[in-house]
Amino acid sequence: MATTTLTAPPPASSSINEQVRISLSTRDQSIDLPDPSGSILVSTRTYVHPFPASPPHYAASSPPSKHHTPTNSPTTGFKRRELSSLVNTLLTSATPIPFEFLINGQLLSTPLSSFLTDHGLDSESLLEIEYIRALLPPTPQASFEHDDWVGGADVLSPTSPAAAAPDAAPLQPGHERILSGSFDGSLRVWDTSARVLAVSKGAGASDAHGNRRLGDGAHPQIFAAKWLSPTLVVAGGMSCYLRVMRYAETASTDAATPTASLVPALNLHGHTMPVRALDVHAGSQTLLSGSDDRTACLWSTDPTSPTLPPAPVTTTPASKRLKASPHHPTAGPLTTLTSHTDSITSLTFHPHDRTAAYTSSLDTSLKTWDLTTSRAIHTQTPSMHTPLLALRPLPDLNLLATAAARRILLLDPRIAAGKAVSARCAPSGMFVSGIAATRGERFRFASSSFDGTVRVWDVRNVRGPLSGGENAGGGQGEAEGEAMTGGGAGAGGTIKPLFRVGRQRKTNEGEGKVLGVVWDESLGLVSWGQDRAVQIDKTSKAGG
Repeated sequence: MATTTLTAPPPASSSINEQVRISLSTRDQSIDLPDPSGSILVSTRTYVHPFPASPPHYAASSPPSKHHTPTNSPTTGFKRRELSSLVNTLLTSATPIPFEFLINGQLLSTPLSSFLTDHGLDSESLLEIEYIRALLPPTPQASFEHDDWVGGADVLSPTSPAAAAPDAAPLQPGHERILSGSFDGSLRVWDTSARVLAVSKGAGASDAHGNRRLGDGAHPQIFAAKWLSPTLVVAGGMSCYLRVMRYAETASTDAATPTASLVPALNLHGHTMPVRALDVHAGSQTLLSGSDDRTACLWSTDPTSPTLPPAPVTTTPASKRLKASPHHPTAGPLTTLTSHTDSITSLTFHPHDRTAAYTSSLDTSLKTWDLTTSRAIHTQTPSMHTPLLALRPLPDLNLLATAAARRILLLDPRIAAGKAVSARCAPSGMFVSGIAATRGERFRFASSSFDGTVRVWDVRNVRGPLSGGENAGGGQGEAEGEAMTGGGAGAGGTIKPLFRVGRQRKTNEGEGKVLGVVWDESLGLVSWGQDRAVQIDKTSKAGG
């Protein structure tokens, strides 16, 4: 395709300062331009004028080309839609592909004229623009209804962490499983068609009026649930101990509806108050748990291990202690982490080092732990007087996303506390309850909120100046954040959400809080909450 056939002269009313020269490129070979386009002169008011290396002589009567977009309004700016149309024309795409555009590592979210003004650029500048496939808005896939609030959930898929457990059989697409833990005390396993395959025994239920009540005494409300492997799950909550259960599927006469079971395998004792958070390192068969007792525990999750530590002797009064069945094996923690002064709200293994971990707490601190010595080696307070509610690493960026009340902060855990904040996300309507990242999205993550929504974020979607407020940070922290994110998160602006996802199931007033979210590369966004449902919203890239 010759670039010399792509243009028409801009209208006489278009002044030179309304035009800018751009260069288009991509790292995705599947959407690379078939012919080098050179630099392209575009009008910031939607006139397009490609400018090849050796521009031809245009006759005054040359008809407008297919790249020329007439301007109906003199104030209309050349936006992402016009750029996307231009790239699709250059690609001669049979089916148009929506694109996003990056300039200096930042997503273009304003007209080109506004971008030039905001960044102090003039018409002589050459804008090097990288185009990428746009992330499509999440689409509803399924809603798994429960009898009570859902406190925790997790996904087993070919791309989930549990699939990497030792000796795990390869998982095939289409055989994904959803684990949910409810306030009625039950664990359930579902297929993607919202069919219940297995339910743990001894669970309570809501009464005839829909009021929540605890389970049978041994299995009260569940606040966290995880897949350890394709055959093991774990749950924690009001019982103060962790239940490890063995999951198995057996063939049935109806191949489309397999039968399955959840059988107790191991009880882990070490906490003296409710368990609020879990994280699994499937490769080493270890587990982290965080509790209202202000401690985090590291556990072995292999029920067959001959070296499991014995369960500790509890000092909790018998009247306040929920007893586990004496018929199940028990074990204690490998180590207990003590340094926080209030409830631990979230925790995670270091994404590249299983001997390190991070914890967040209502005491406003984020701690980095050496699990081999059980010592807190670094403490940060990124938001003074604000409890930290959720935590998730962004591995490719060397950042941690943590929720400080209604706002998500991106931190570099290696930097001094006063300079650790690399960027802030726009505040949610209510408290942030969970943060999730996925392997297939380097710069994007999701969050759940008590306002009844799940938000999808891109650290490069930065707009406006960095908002003031608590512990603004700066200096070294912002510089390193900029280097790691390609200029987006450290560029001095506020990160805006790409999408907001509401709930499919209607609830009573006051029961709309989303309590958590997982972003699975295979299934998409999996969220749960007070609407008594686990909801799946599919995420995909344009043309993918």
